Amino acid sequence: MRRRRVGAAAAAAVLAGLLAGCAPFEGGPLVGGRGGQYQGPPMICALELEPGATVYFGSMLANEGDDAIAVTEVRGSGTNVASIDAGIDLEGVALDQAVGSMRWPADDAWEHTEDVLDRLVAPADAVIEPGTTAQVIFSIVPVDPEQPATVEDLEVLYDNGIISQVERDTYGYQLMPGDSCETDDDEGLS
Repeated sequence: MRRRRVGAAAAAAVLAGLLAGCAPFEGGPLVGGRGGQYQGPPMICALELEPGATVYFGSMLANEGDDAIAVTEVRGSGTNVASIDAGIDLEGVALDQAVGSMRWPADDAWEHTEDVLDRLVAPADAVIEPGTTAQVIFSIVPVDPEQPATVEDLEVLYDNGIISQVERDTYGYQLMPGDSCETDDDEGLS
Protein backbone atom coordinates (compact mmCIF):
# COMPACT_ATOMS: atom_id res chain seq x y z
CA MET A 1 0.00 0.00 0.00
CA ARG A 2 2.83 2.39 0.86
CA ARG A 3 4.55 1.68 -2.50
CA ARG A 4 1.37 2.53 -4.38
CA ARG A 5 1.15 5.93 -2.62
CA VAL A 6 4.81 6.71 -3.27
CA GLY A 7 4.42 5.67 -6.92
CA ALA A 8 1.29 7.78 -7.34
CA ALA A 9 3.00 10.78 -5.74
CA ALA A 10 6.05 10.37 -7.99
CA ALA A 11 3.84 10.10 -11.08
CA ALA A 12 1.94 13.24 -10.06
CA ALA A 13 5.22 15.12 -9.55
CA VAL A 14 6.49 14.05 -12.99
CA LEU A 15 3.18 15.06 -14.63
CA ALA A 16 3.23 18.44 -12.90
CA GLY A 17 6.79 18.97 -14.11
CA LEU A 18 5.84 18.12 -17.69
CA LEU A 19 2.83 20.44 -17.62
CA ALA A 20 4.92 23.26 -16.19
CA GLY A 21 7.33 22.73 -19.09
CA CYS A 22 4.56 23.69 -21.51
CA ALA A 23 4.28 27.22 -20.11
CA PRO A 24 6.67 29.81 -21.54
CA PHE A 25 9.47 30.99 -19.28
CA GLU A 26 9.79 34.63 -18.18
CA GLY A 27 12.94 36.70 -17.85
CA GLY A 28 14.70 35.89 -21.13
CA PRO A 29 16.78 37.99 -23.52
CA LEU A 30 13.80 39.97 -24.89
CA VAL A 31 13.35 42.93 -22.55
CA GLY A 32 10.32 45.22 -22.68
CA GLY A 33 8.29 47.05 -20.08
CA ARG A 34 8.84 44.82 -17.08
CA GLY A 35 6.88 46.68 -14.50
CA GLY A 36 5.81 43.95 -12.09
CA GLN A 37 2.10 43.65 -11.43
CA TYR A 38 -0.11 46.36 -12.90
CA GLN A 39 -1.27 48.66 -10.11
CA GLY A 40 -2.75 51.55 -12.14
CA PRO A 41 -3.16 54.28 -13.13
CA PRO A 42 -1.99 53.48 -16.66
CA MET A 43 1.29 54.90 -17.85
CA ILE A 44 -0.08 55.79 -21.30
CA CYS A 45 -3.61 57.05 -21.91
CA ALA A 46 -4.97 58.08 -25.30
CA LEU A 47 -8.25 59.73 -26.15
CA GLU A 48 -10.54 58.36 -28.81
CA LEU A 49 -11.56 61.72 -30.26
CA GLU A 50 -12.16 61.18 -33.96
CA PRO A 51 -14.88 58.79 -35.14
CA GLY A 52 -13.42 56.19 -37.48
CA ALA A 53 -9.84 56.67 -36.27
CA THR A 54 -7.93 53.85 -34.60
CA VAL A 55 -5.71 54.59 -31.60
CA TYR A 56 -2.42 52.66 -31.55
CA PHE A 57 0.00 52.19 -28.66
CA GLY A 58 3.68 51.21 -28.76
CA SER A 59 5.75 49.02 -26.45
CA MET A 60 9.49 48.61 -27.02
CA LEU A 61 11.27 45.25 -27.05
CA ALA A 62 15.07 45.03 -26.88
CA ASN A 63 16.84 41.79 -27.80
CA GLU A 64 19.67 41.73 -25.26
CA GLY A 65 20.71 38.20 -26.20
CA ASP A 66 23.26 36.81 -28.66
CA ASP A 67 20.75 35.11 -30.96
CA ALA A 68 17.80 36.19 -33.08
CA ILE A 69 14.38 35.91 -31.44
CA ALA A 70 11.31 34.70 -33.33
CA VAL A 71 8.13 36.26 -31.96
CA THR A 72 5.23 33.80 -31.99
CA GLU A 73 2.30 35.75 -30.56
CA VAL A 74 1.23 38.99 -28.86
CA ARG A 75 -1.66 38.96 -26.37
CA GLY A 76 -3.26 41.63 -24.22
CA SER A 77 -5.67 41.47 -21.33
CA GLY A 78 -7.16 43.89 -18.89
CA THR A 79 -10.27 45.86 -17.98
CA ASN A 80 -12.95 46.14 -20.69
CA VAL A 81 -10.62 44.55 -23.29
CA ALA A 82 -12.26 42.22 -25.82
CA SER A 83 -8.99 41.81 -27.74
CA ILE A 84 -6.01 43.63 -29.18
CA ASP A 85 -4.80 43.88 -32.77
CA ALA A 86 -0.99 43.82 -32.85
CA GLY A 87 1.91 44.02 -35.26
CA ILE A 88 5.67 44.37 -34.85
CA ASP A 89 7.72 47.30 -36.20
CA LEU A 90 11.28 46.04 -36.54
CA GLU A 91 12.82 49.35 -37.71
CA GLY A 92 10.97 52.24 -36.08
CA VAL A 93 13.09 52.65 -32.95
CA ALA A 94 16.33 52.78 -34.98
CA LEU A 95 14.70 55.40 -37.24
CA ASP A 96 13.76 57.50 -34.19
CA GLN A 97 10.08 56.66 -34.76
CA ALA A 98 9.20 55.09 -31.41
CA VAL A 99 5.49 55.21 -30.63
CA GLY A 100 3.80 56.09 -27.34
CA SER A 101 0.40 56.48 -28.92
CA MET A 102 -0.86 57.60 -32.32
CA ARG A 103 -4.12 57.77 -34.32
CA TRP A 104 -4.93 56.85 -37.91
CA PRO A 105 -6.60 58.14 -39.94
CA ALA A 106 -6.67 61.51 -38.22
CA ASP A 107 -6.46 65.17 -39.15
CA ASP A 108 -3.69 65.72 -36.59
CA ALA A 109 -1.79 62.46 -37.29
CA TRP A 110 1.88 62.22 -36.35
CA GLU A 111 4.06 62.65 -39.45
CA HIS A 112 5.45 59.08 -39.28
CA THR A 113 2.16 57.26 -38.61
CA GLU A 114 1.76 55.87 -42.13
CA ASP A 115 5.44 54.80 -42.26
CA VAL A 116 5.09 52.87 -38.99
CA LEU A 117 1.84 51.19 -40.05
CA ASP A 118 3.30 50.25 -43.46
CA ARG A 119 6.26 48.52 -41.78
CA LEU A 120 4.21 46.35 -39.42
CA VAL A 121 4.62 42.60 -39.73
CA ALA A 122 2.46 39.95 -38.12
CA PRO A 123 3.87 38.82 -34.77
CA ALA A 124 4.43 35.27 -36.09
CA ASP A 125 6.57 36.71 -38.94
CA ALA A 126 8.76 38.94 -36.74
CA VAL A 127 12.39 38.09 -36.01
CA ILE A 128 14.24 40.50 -33.72
CA GLU A 129 17.99 40.43 -34.31
CA PRO A 130 20.46 40.53 -31.39
CA GLY A 131 21.28 44.02 -30.12
CA THR A 132 18.24 45.63 -31.76
CA THR A 133 15.05 47.13 -30.40
CA ALA A 134 11.67 46.60 -32.06
CA GLN A 135 8.25 47.77 -30.96
CA VAL A 136 4.86 46.15 -30.62
CA ILE A 137 2.22 48.42 -32.14
CA PHE A 138 -1.28 47.52 -30.97
CA SER A 139 -4.82 48.80 -30.79
CA ILE A 140 -7.38 47.94 -28.13
CA VAL A 141 -10.78 46.53 -29.04
CA PRO A 142 -13.01 47.35 -26.03
CA VAL A 143 -15.94 45.24 -24.88
CA ASP A 144 -17.93 48.46 -24.30
CA PRO A 145 -16.68 51.38 -26.42
CA GLU A 146 -18.43 53.87 -24.14
CA GLN A 147 -16.16 52.91 -21.20
CA PRO A 148 -12.38 53.16 -20.69
CA ALA A 149 -10.44 50.09 -21.84
CA THR A 150 -7.08 49.31 -20.21
CA VAL A 151 -4.52 46.71 -21.29
CA GLU A 152 -2.93 45.75 -17.99
CA ASP A 153 -0.84 42.81 -19.22
CA LEU A 154 0.74 42.81 -22.68
CA GLU A 155 2.41 39.46 -23.38
CA VAL A 156 4.94 38.87 -26.15
CA LEU A 157 5.55 35.16 -26.64
CA TYR A 158 8.72 34.16 -28.47
CA ASP A 159 11.18 31.37 -29.20
CA ASN A 160 14.83 32.01 -28.53
CA GLY A 161 15.95 28.89 -30.40
CA ILE A 162 15.93 26.68 -27.31
CA ILE A 163 12.75 27.29 -25.31
CA SER A 164 9.52 29.28 -25.49
CA GLN A 165 9.57 32.45 -23.43
CA VAL A 166 7.32 35.40 -22.61
CA GLU A 167 8.02 39.06 -21.98
CA ARG A 168 5.34 40.97 -20.08
CA ASP A 169 4.67 44.69 -20.21
CA THR A 170 2.48 45.68 -17.28
CA TYR A 171 2.74 49.47 -17.47
CA GLY A 172 -0.87 49.88 -18.54
CA TYR A 173 -2.29 51.36 -21.74
CA GLN A 174 -5.69 53.01 -21.64
CA LEU A 175 -8.08 53.96 -24.41
CA MET A 176 -10.41 56.62 -23.05
CA PRO A 177 -13.66 57.73 -24.69
CA GLY A 178 -14.42 61.42 -24.26
CA ASP A 179 -12.08 64.36 -23.98
CA SER A 180 -10.00 63.66 -20.87
CA CYS A 181 -7.79 60.90 -19.49
CA GLU A 182 -8.84 61.81 -15.97
CA THR A 183 -11.36 59.61 -14.18
CA ASP A 184 -13.27 60.08 -10.94
CA ASP A 185 -10.44 58.13 -9.25
CA ASP A 186 -7.92 60.78 -10.39
CA GLU A 187 -9.69 63.78 -8.88
CA GLY A 188 -7.73 65.49 -6.17
CA LEU A 189 -4.38 64.18 -7.45
CA SER A 190 -1.71 66.70 -8.26
